[in-house]
Amino acid sequence: MPGLAKSAETLPAAAPVTAVAQPQGIATYQWEGVPLDVMRHFQVPLESIPTKDIEMLKDITEWAKSKTSDEPSIGNILQQISKIQRELGSPELNQKAYAKVHQFIKLQKTIDEMRKRQDSMRSSPWL
Repeated sequence: MPGLAKSAETLPAAAPVTAVAQPQGIATYQWEGVPLDVMRHFQVPLESIPTKDIEMLKDITEWAKSKTSDEPSIGNILQQISKIQRELGSPELNQKAYAKVHQFIKLQKTIDEMRKRQDSMRSSPWL
């Protein structure tokens, strides 16, 4: 009979899906201890960065890691850096954005240290 449909062919059972460890993405790559995403955020060229500037970027990264309440992922680090950049505003003429952030972080560390000393003096039984 011409209008009859053939029965559907059955496909072999699919193999079970197993989890395979994926290689880590570029977010874990670093240049002399500074994540590449942080360098990209500040538009720092890899080929001509002085050692002093690398140290600044390391300090900024460590500060941002300490300020994250969650896991210190690269996304959380960049959020902290962006947040402080918005608070500080644009850098001065011929000033690098990371230099302004680094200057703020240095001052903040000094203030925190002075407050600790002040609090310890207040609680000292010798005063």
